[in-house]
Amino acid sequence: MPLMVTGGFRHRDVMEQALESGGADLIGIGRPLCVLTDAPAQLLSGLDELPCYEHNLAFFPPWLAFLNSVKTLRTMATFGIQFWFYAQLDCLGREGRAAPSISPFAATRRVMALQKKLLAK
Repeated sequence: MPLMVTGGFRHRDVMEQALESGGADLIGIGRPLCVLTDAPAQLLSGLDELPCYEHNLAFFPPWLAFLNSVKTLRTMATFGIQFWFYAQLDCLGREGRAAPSISPFAATRRVMALQKKLLAK
């Protein structure tokens, strides 16, 4: 039975090893594709590592980072990072390009406004 794995693959050599060893038949690269839409072509052209956007995202600015110690706010911040990726997909669909400079907070506002609009129908 063919096996597809996804989640956390960013290095081409690790992907190649998983495929060559038979550990996987197909590798999914979801999050990087939300911004770097030609990621497979870049990997095949020699790119060694895909960007890990979530490592550079923070819902709260540094001076408010202490808010992450509050469980409810940390959960909200986690959703904010996820919404950043949703907003990238929305931008790709509506504008034809991602908007990686949008903040996770702005992305959350955008996604929540879209959800509200869809639920109102």
